[in-house]
Amino acid sequence: MSWIAGRCASLLDHCIEVLERLGAEDYSRPVEVLDGSSVGMHFRHVIEFFGCLFQPEVTHVGVAKVCYDRRERDLRIEADLEYALGLSRGLANRLREGVSQTRLELLMETDQGTPISVETNLERELAYNLEHLVHHMALMRIGVKSLQPGFSISSHFGLADSTRRHRNLSA
Repeated sequence: MSWIAGRCASLLDHCIEVLERLGAEDYSRPVEVLDGSSVGMHFRHVIEFFGCLFQPEVTHVGVAKVCYDRRERDLRIEADLEYALGLSRGLANRLREGVSQTRLELLMETDQGTPISVETNLERELAYNLEHLVHHMALMRIGVKSLQPGFSISSHFGLADSTRRHRNLSA
């Protein structure tokens, strides 16, 4: 298992712990400071990105194509906490088991919907998903604290490793 895959799995574990304590009702409740989105919507978003990476379209020449723009948007993930937790546990386990390095092609769409293709690899996409997860954890943190002001949450939840290191050096 790479460091990046392990870090992704560890952060998913942190999300699971926080969301279990938050509870199903607040998980799907709209949050005003998040412009009406819910904690569940942010969690769905990151789970779906990992899903795109782990279920790419494989072409006849063996190139796996990943397109985050065309993700399924499974609304059950944002509404059903137990379902979301099950998916995230499965993702964390898959990351820990190790995933084989494969040649990937990232597909993106322009404003007009024209596809653009960029050669990439699994480690690069895991790094992207790691940073994406941290970003949405920060938003989830804001939502959780807005819903339950006394909620105990680690000061590192949603904080980039580089920011934590910088703060430690500056202290």
